[in-house]
Amino acid sequence: MAPRKPKSPAKAAKAAKPAASNKAKAKAAAPDADALKAADEGYQLARKDAVKYLHSRRQAMFALSRRYHLEPEDLEQEGFEVLLTCLRDFNPVHTKADGSISTVQFNTFFGIRLEGKALELRNRDPEYQARQAHMADMSDEQKSEFRNNPPLLVQHLDQQTTMQEQLSGEVSSARRANQMSGAMKLVHDSFVEKKLNQLIAQERDDKRRAALMHVKVGGVASFDEIAYHFGVTDSRASQILNELMDAFYVQRLLDGDLKSVAFDWKKLKMQPKRAARLLEEAMANTTPDRAAAIHEAFQPEYPELELKGEETAAPAKSVVGSQPTALGAAQTFIDPFTAEEDARYPLQGLEWRAVSGLQPLHVPFRNPAEDAGGELPHITAIMARDADSWPLIVTPEGSVVDGARRLKACAARGKEKVLCLVRNIVHPTEARIMRVVANMRQIKPDRMDLYYAICALADLGLSQQKIATAIGTSRPNVIVYAKVKDKATPKLRALFEDGFIQITNASACVDMPAAAQDALAEFIRRYGAGWGKGPQFNEAFEAAVAGKLDKLAAAQPESAVVPLAPSAPATVPQAAPAMPEGAVLQALRQRQTQLEQTLRDAEVWGKQREAVVARQTEELTQLKQETEALKRELQAHDLLKYGDEATINGLMREFKTFYALIERLAGAAYQLDKASKNLRGQPLSYKQAQEVQEQVDAMEASLNAMRVQLAAKSRR
Repeated sequence: MAPRKPKSPAKAAKAAKPAASNKAKAKAAAPDADALKAADEGYQLARKDAVKYLHSRRQAMFALSRRYHLEPEDLEQEGFEVLLTCLRDFNPVHTKADGSISTVQFNTFFGIRLEGKALELRNRDPEYQARQAHMADMSDEQKSEFRNNPPLLVQHLDQQTTMQEQLSGEVSSARRANQMSGAMKLVHDSFVEKKLNQLIAQERDDKRRAALMHVKVGGVASFDEIAYHFGVTDSRASQILNELMDAFYVQRLLDGDLKSVAFDWKKLKMQPKRAARLLEEAMANTTPDRAAAIHEAFQPEYPELELKGEETAAPAKSVVGSQPTALGAAQTFIDPFTAEEDARYPLQGLEWRAVSGLQPLHVPFRNPAEDAGGELPHITAIMARDADSWPLIVTPEGSVVDGARRLKACAARGKEKVLCLVRNIVHPTEARIMRVVANMRQIKPDRMDLYYAICALADLGLSQQKIATAIGTSRPNVIVYAKVKDKATPKLRALFEDGFIQITNASACVDMPAAAQDALAEFIRRYGAGWGKGPQFNEAFEAAVAGKLDKLAAAQPESAVVPLAPSAPATVPQAAPAMPEGAVLQALRQRQTQLEQTLRDAEVWGKQREAVVARQTEELTQLKQETEALKRELQAHDLLKYGDEATINGLMREFKTFYALIERLAGAAYQLDKASKNLRGQPLSYKQAQEVQEQVDAMEASLNAMRVQLAAKSRR
């Protein structure tokens, strides 16, 4: 065949001209991508409210989960990251290789990527990989038979894990919908979301708000990840997790089984003070019938729990929690000592003691401003009702562990005797510790109460964990308060005590040099408490670290100075000036950069998690094999150790017979291999070939009989 002649340049140009014109026409006719995005309802909803968009695609996620045998919750959790990448990469106009143009909806674009993520999760599933390895050597007919009639174990893995659990969940939801009242439906599954919305609305830092939104959709759950997003100090992350855990417990009280909640609380050894607070919060956020059920279930365990009806007026804020207020009826006295403390400091008796013979223990564990206003309202209410209904707790020597204010009120009213519970507390330091602990258990402490109590207990020699257990708070809280107490300069400590700065921010400042701490404290005191929290504190903190507080102070107008004395802290921050348009755009760009960085970090975390899971799977397989081998060795050892002589002799005979059989088979295999090699170069006559064939048939018959015996024995 003759080779084809190449086209001349003129002909090639003539042929290329229509193609170029077609591309130009297609480019001119291409639709506007921005207009398509604006008209795409799915894209606009995803940009406006990502959580709502994900909820709208739940049916598609369930369908993909059933198709690829996945857990719907796992795919929904991955869907948030897929949605972020889709918002970043979405382009409704697609130009093909031939120059033609096609458009795509955002829902389709998201669905394709979500299906790719589901396929990726399915391929990483160890069960799926095991099935694929099992089917690798099968023929097409065997694979078809395997799919049509799988073993029971495979049926369980393929269907029960996803389908049965999904169906049971739908049945439970239907039953709950039929059983619950309309008012109960309103509060069902709403408390946790309401708490998250409240935390998101209160948060002023963009990075922390993004972390809370991750929590809302289930993307961040561990302390380390939240601490990474919150930065500065881990105490804020611990506080967030504590609040979320409390919200979870309240949600279980609202719509869960109360008996199981009570059992879990006993198992977790829930602090009584915390449990009572959660019960009160649950009863305040549910229907009257559910509140009555909660009260009936937990009132024997927490006798101070009260069921408040709609007609009961809300009491005024009191200094004490379990003590009566000035506006309500006095409650009964509750011993603040726990069962362990009751065993350690036994009650010696209930006695009348002279007021003049009792002396309070001087432990500075309260805010000095608390006692500046004279007698407190709840003390007046107790004295007006019946002072003897609230006995004092004293040591045998007459030191007042609990009731110093009531003792002072009795002395002011001219009483000569007062009723006392005498506790056998011998050591003075232990008496001072119990004075702080007993008083903290009878109030609803704010941050200043916690600060002074933690300082007092630390000075008395208690460790951080013992302080947390004694006053019913978390160890990170104790660490933060103790850090301010021990490392803060006097100016910074006074700034916190006067209410100008939050405790988490104060704990972050103590890591700076003393001069920087003092400079930052003077700056916040000069320009108001608004600089002690939120984004303004971050700006002042960074300026103090860099030594640029003078420049920041020079940029503030003179009208921003707050002329307040230290004794009258500013409680209302100054209103921030409106941001110019350029600053708003810059802030939005910065927020976009932070979200992109968060997305990249999440991708890195995902890859690291996959590598860890793969490594741990291999280690787990090896450990299982080693465990099985050790079990067999232990069984043989126990048999040899505890078996009688006849059994051991019989077992040894079986071993000898078995290994003799193995040796004969190995020898026969060796001789057959050797005979086969000799046969290759040996010329045989017809009669010789017949003799060899007879020997081979005899061996074949023996082998078939042995195979039958092995098959029968292996079924036992």
